[in-house]
Amino acid sequence: MNHRFLISTIFVFGFIFIVSAQKKASPYDFGKMWTFENPPKEWLKTTYGMDVQDEWFDYVRKSSLRFATWCSASFISENGLIMTNHHCSRDVVTALQKEGENFDKQGFYAVTQADERKAEGLFVEQMIKAEDITKLVAEKTKNAKNDAEVTTMRKAALEEIEKMYKEKEDWKDLRTQVVTFYSGGKFSIYGYKRFSDIRLVWIPELDLGFLVEIPIISRIHVTTWT
Repeated sequence: MNHRFLISTIFVFGFIFIVSAQKKASPYDFGKMWTFENPPKEWLKTTYGMDVQDEWFDYVRKSSLRFATWCSASFISENGLIMTNHHCSRDVVTALQKEGENFDKQGFYAVTQADERKAEGLFVEQMIKAEDITKLVAEKTKNAKNDAEVTTMRKAALEEIEKMYKEKEDWKDLRTQVVTFYSGGKFSIYGYKRFSDIRLVWIPELDLGFLVEIPIISRIHVTTWT
C-alpha cells in the first residue's frame, strides 16, 4: 500500500472530523434569506446585536420594489426616483430612443423632468402589506384525511383567505398574491401597490453598465406622494 496516500487520507478525514466537531449545527446552515414577515429577530440580536422591531422591517420593505415581472428595484428619493440594475431595463429603454440616438453607445440623461422618457407598459409594484397566513390555512385544512384532500382543501382555503383579505378596508386597491413556501410548510399573502407611469432618467452606456452593472435611474410619476 502507498503509505503516503494512506497518511494523506487519514489527515484529510481527521481534518474534516475536527472541523465538523467544532461547528455547531444551525437552522441557517443552508442560507440566510428571509421574507419580511418572517425575519429571524432573535438570531439578528444574538449575532449582530440588532434589536430590530416590526416597524423597521415595514419601513425597509416599502423601499423595495418589484420591477415589472422580472427584476427588483428600490426607491432612492422621496420624490419617486427608483433604481434598478442595468440589465433589467436594457430591452425596455431601446424603445425610448429617438432618431440618431444610441443609448448603448452614448447612454442617456434627462436634464429636467420634462426630458424624462415614459416607458409605455412598464410598471413597478411596492409591497404595502405582508402577512403570515399559515395558521389560517392549517385551521381550514385540519380535517383532511389524506394528501388528496389536503391539496383540495388547501386550494379552497387559499382562495377563501385571499377573497377575505381583498375585502379588508386597508387591503382595498392592492393587488393580492398568495405565496406558498417550503412545499406547504408556510403561507403568506402580499398586497402590492402598482405604479404604471415610469420614466427613464438616466442610463449609462452599455460598456460601462455591462462591466460594473451600473444601475439605471427612473422616476415614478404620481400626483402626490404619501
